[in-house]
Amino acid sequence: MKNLLNVSLAIALLFSATLMSCKNDGLQPTEQPSDKFISFKGETIKIPANFPEELFGQTQEEFDSYMNGKTARKAREINSANLTYDEILEIFNKHLVKYPRVNYDSISNEDLKRILVDIPSIKSLEDALSKVDFIFDYYNTIVKNDIIPDVLALEKSKLSAKISGGSPGSLTDPERNVLLGNPTYGAIYAQAANDANYVTMVEWGVDIDNQKNNAFKHSLWNCLIIRGILGGAPASKTQAINFAQNGTSAHEKNNDGSQNHTPEAAMDLHNNMSARNWMDDEVKWGIGPFRKMPNFEKIKNTWYARANSSTFYDKSTNWTGILVLHGGNNSTTWNNLYNNLYGGHQHCVHME
Repeated sequence: MKNLLNVSLAIALLFSATLMSCKNDGLQPTEQPSDKFISFKGETIKIPANFPEELFGQTQEEFDSYMNGKTARKAREINSANLTYDEILEIFNKHLVKYPRVNYDSISNEDLKRILVDIPSIKSLEDALSKVDFIFDYYNTIVKNDIIPDVLALEKSKLSAKISGGSPGSLTDPERNVLLGNPTYGAIYAQAANDANYVTMVEWGVDIDNQKNNAFKHSLWNCLIIRGILGGAPASKTQAINFAQNGTSAHEKNNDGSQNHTPEAAMDLHNNMSARNWMDDEVKWGIGPFRKMPNFEKIKNTWYARANSSTFYDKSTNWTGILVLHGGNNSTTWNNLYNNLYGGHQHCVHME
């Protein structure tokens, strides 16, 4: 992960824990003449008449195809158009606050009023609480049509500015698509990236690829993504870990979606997976803010110690030893590193 823009630690960590808690008090549900109603997963939902209905129920692969059809660029242009975490986070937050925020344990009165208008087949608070996953999916899909045009417009403006090379902390196209596929989780993911970068600078004083500080940053990043999703959105432990895996693995890919088989990718993928394994063991019962999971200090201290004592591999001679840990230097191992949620390790590696 490349250097990201620094943010205030106190503000950043508070934001991660309270993502999207603010609302526009003046926002009222209104039915526009262009609205229409359709059936989705057995519920009646309201959508704008021009809303692309194919966005509902898409797999990540289908959404990738949808986005790639809108963002076809020449190979030499791709890196200069990639957004940073700060840029995509600003777009997410601009639009997510316009819609109800739901979780398994709570729906505000203001949000309930909006939900009853937008999903008329839901009749009461009890009904809404029993259908939180559906409500979340509905608004998470509706907001995509607000977010995607802003993302495309900013990418286009960066191309027009003829920026040379990718910006520090920029997303790959596959990674961007993962975040856009679930904007609520995506905002938490991007904030976790900023938090991990800032904390790395505070704790290590440097942010250099391959070294111990980078092992710490990747481990911390994965843990904060999982913790943030579980505390701030409807999600099971598996869903949170899966999103962390999908996004951070896509971060290592080329813009065309192909895998990078480099020493740096092997190191990052191993450290990402180790952190996910640890979080799988540490996260226990409960929902939302009441879920039993490690706090920030425990995460930071655990992975600082493991990064500081991480196993060293020489980039020029024996880095493939990282692959041997996972089965050998072959395509199966690379596929496992990119695609598996879990592995058999909970330690860090670094290179020089």
